[in-house]
Amino acid sequence: AAINLANTLMVYDDLVFEKDKTFTPKMKDAVEAEALFIRALSYFYLVRIWKDVPLVLNASISDTTDLYIEKSPENVVIKQIIADLLKAKDMAYTDEFKGTDYFWGRANKYSIMALLADVYLWNEQYDKCYEYCDAIINSGLYGLEGNETFFNIYYPGNSPVESIIEIQYDDALESQENPIYYNLVTTYGTTGCEMNSNTVERLFDKEDARRFFGKGAIWKYRGKDALGLISRSATERDANWNIYRYADILLMKAEAAIELNKFEEANNLIRETLLRANMPYEDVYDKDLLRQEILDEKGREFAFEGKRWFDLLRAAKRNKFQKKQIIIDMILSGADIKQQAILKTKVYDTLSYYLPIAERELIYNQNLVQNPYYDR
Repeated sequence: AAINLANTLMVYDDLVFEKDKTFTPKMKDAVEAEALFIRALSYFYLVRIWKDVPLVLNASISDTTDLYIEKSPENVVIKQIIADLLKAKDMAYTDEFKGTDYFWGRANKYSIMALLADVYLWNEQYDKCYEYCDAIINSGLYGLEGNETFFNIYYPGNSPVESIIEIQYDDALESQENPIYYNLVTTYGTTGCEMNSNTVERLFDKEDARRFFGKGAIWKYRGKDALGLISRSATERDANWNIYRYADILLMKAEAAIELNKFEEANNLIRETLLRANMPYEDVYDKDLLRQEILDEKGREFAFEGKRWFDLLRAAKRNKFQKKQIIIDMILSGADIKQQAILKTKVYDTLSYYLPIAERELIYNQNLVQNPYYDR
């Protein structure tokens, strides 16, 4: 739906421009840039979840539209995503809406560059990832919230310091609620989702501010303060969803720096988010240990922010799945001995790390074929 919306926006963008003289070229370009961002972000999720997917570049606005398209290889989709974003970044708004919700809720040049950096990191183009992270850092528009104010990222959200782009919700406006509250987070009654206690102890020291004084990382959606004292009410299930914030940029750049053998810089970047959380950091100069440091720090910083699986999969698939043991160990660690015996026959196949295509989609579109791991 998001992809078709983006494609349709680009069609009607031209039509409005032809008819409405108040719709300036700059406004037209900015709307098209936002549409390209939506399409690129949607496809980036799709290839990371399903790998090969149908690449639809035309809007479904007439009966003649071909709705039954076969899958395109992941590398083709990634190439299109990059092309879309390179085009969009030069058309987008920059700081026109600074100080309003629009600045953090609509794609601008900097959120487009953040997505580009993420795509380049996934695609193992580390120099490009590093370059776009640097462009955002050097813009002077963003920084880390301080230790005393960092809960502003989550409540009220739209951090004027750290936020780059968020999906906006407002329970007071037509009861807009973040869907995470239906399936994961409760604001009253039972506690809902929590991190496994062993995982908490492995990732977080007791002094880590991201434990929110014992309330746990999920408090970022359940609470209204960093001290773990004030809960959201049942009518405040509207925490914004952070797509990218400045901490993403620092840690993406750190990961790229590791792969470019810039260990000193990587250490300094990792240290920034740890210091914000009141945690010390000791420099590491072994490449594999540094890779583990960045994975652990991302796990702490972005817990419950929808990034963990993609971080692990990206690390595992680097250099043609050279580190697939990361995924294997993670899956087997949560299973008992009997389950491990069954899972061991499955988890060594890297195609099992992607989801199957839903049966109804295969029925509707006869040109689709099931992902290979499940077509047996």
